[in-house]
Amino acid sequence: GQYTIQLFNDTGASNRDWTLTLGAEGMLSPALNVQRTSMWQRFLSDGKTMVDTISYAPDSAGTLRLPARLQAGFMLQRRNNWKIGAEGGVNQWSEYSLMGDTAPLKNNWFLRLGVEWIPDIDAENKKKSDGKSYWWKRAAWRMGTSYSSSYLNINNNSFSEIGMSFGLGLRLNSSKMQTWEGDKKV
Repeated sequence: GQYTIQLFNDTGASNRDWTLTLGAEGMLSPALNVQRTSMWQRFLSDGKTMVDTISYAPDSAGTLRLPARLQAGFMLQRRNNWKIGAEGGVNQWSEYSLMGDTAPLKNNWFLRLGVEWIPDIDAENKKKSDGKSYWWKRAAWRMGTSYSSSYLNINNNSFSEIGMSFGLGLRLNSSKMQTWEGDKKV
């Protein structure tokens, strides 16, 4: 679920400038009923001609247990001018099993941080009044970073991932775009 709180107004205008959005999501470790049929066959080197069936195990029933997970985050925003957010979570991979077989998996966690900044949120209105182009001032500049531990545990070695991202969101002027239905302009 998600919940948004109006914090306070720092410009004296009637609308609230600062908002905080909180969110959380989770899942218990579900057990799903599954069926498995396995067959091992031997083929000639051409890969097309089957020689015989080595093993066949029809319709064995069992359970697939998925990992439980919990995630939470927040987003602090000022007038759509800038945003900063963070999200973190854990996954309980050590509880994973398929048909009673377990794997050497371990619980993992992650943390993500991000910011977005628009230099002049009111640039579109300024263009109309003075005729100058404020297109770049209305662009959304974004940056983020993330860290996560892996659920894989190979020969008692753990792995982790670190990432960074940069982005730019450019606004398209919808008044210059045209819509067509068949051979007619709408």
